[in-house]
Amino acid sequence: MLQRPRRFRNTPLRVVQVNNKREDGRIDPYWTITPLKNENGKRFRPHFPTKAEAIAEKERKERERRLVGIEGSQMSSALRVDAIHANQILAPLGSSLLTAARHYADFLSKNAVKAASLTLSQAKDKFLKTKEKAVGTKDGITAVTFRNIKCRMNVFTHGIIGNKMLPALGSMKLPDITHVEIADFIDNLPYQGQTKAHYRAQIHSFFEFAKRKGFLGKVGVVTNPVKELGSIRKESRGEGVRILSVDQAEELLAKAEASRHSRILVPRLALGLFMGLRPEETSRLDWKDIRFSENDIHIRKLRSKRKQERFPTLNSTAKAWLWKYRCAEGRVYSQSDHIIRKAWDKLRKNCGWKICKDAEQEDEFGFDILRHSFGSYMFAKTQDRAKTTELMGTSLSTFAKHYLKPMPSKSAEPYWNILPDNTARTKAKTPQKA
Repeated sequence: MLQRPRRFRNTPLRVVQVNNKREDGRIDPYWTITPLKNENGKRFRPHFPTKAEAIAEKERKERERRLVGIEGSQMSSALRVDAIHANQILAPLGSSLLTAARHYADFLSKNAVKAASLTLSQAKDKFLKTKEKAVGTKDGITAVTFRNIKCRMNVFTHGIIGNKMLPALGSMKLPDITHVEIADFIDNLPYQGQTKAHYRAQIHSFFEFAKRKGFLGKVGVVTNPVKELGSIRKESRGEGVRILSVDQAEELLAKAEASRHSRILVPRLALGLFMGLRPEETSRLDWKDIRFSENDIHIRKLRSKRKQERFPTLNSTAKAWLWKYRCAEGRVYSQSDHIIRKAWDKLRKNCGWKICKDAEQEDEFGFDILRHSFGSYMFAKTQDRAKTTELMGTSLSTFAKHYLKPMPSKSAEPYWNILPDNTARTKAKTPQKA
């Protein structure tokens, strides 16, 4: 049977007589106090020649215990002197010895965490490896999303965007990066509010990953520094929803047909202008998803946001343009993103639209102008918000905020009468090689 260890913390002091027997057989008695410990925590027995002296020392020890406790009563003289000097240093500052000790203990603890923690560059590599493994999985992310994450994290780490240098934080330890450094980085980004908000969201996601992995310190104790930042105000352009005029839409399609990249540009423009598809929906669309016989398009569910599978009705204008450039099978456009972007930029230049290489300025019209135009012209034609939002796969609030530019119904009629010249390409083409 295991014996419980003896405890002396609350044991009362006792005066005990000890008979010390000498070598010659004589008895040499003395008095002692038990139990006591010295400054090193070892048990010891002080010697007193008389019982009265032992009792007096016992009473003094008991008074000391009542005032400062057992540990205080066993404090060494050197430690007492250090405590007095420390208190003299702290008194003019309005602080106590206990407060200073707690502050210094916290400082040492944080330094120990920092010494063992990763730098931003090291943690970023682990974060990107985790994201890369999730590409293409059922509950993961797409390759395009991963490229965006990688690009933003590299900018956050190295602080380089084109020819512009930002605060580089890659060599800093993660616990040293506070909301001050993050705010300074975001403020110096050469972008508008919406893009800055995307960077803020990405950095927040990274620090949540670091927090879960324990890279910032003890899990459940540390907080995400991005949470201390205020929300980023998305600046308004001051002119409401922007859309293409009928003349601009006609010119855009005409010059796209004249381009050597007409087979990848025109279907893309038609799906945006006359069906309101998002760029990521168009990029995943196969020709078999455009069901001419059923008069609809099969839009597959995307992993991002709340975009669901739907079958928007194929209107006559969109059908005419897509029928002219249809293929038997394959993707609607099978070229790489780089070629498509290059062809789109060249097309906009041919239309006389301003394209800015400076990140601090915006292009005159981005690709989202196609979807914006569809929403406004479709509502003007139908006067039915529910039907328009159903075709676009968005909500009523989002539609009113981003896609609706009010106009008379008659103003929309010329837009839906923009039809192609069908004298050429009347037969289905074979898939174009990338």
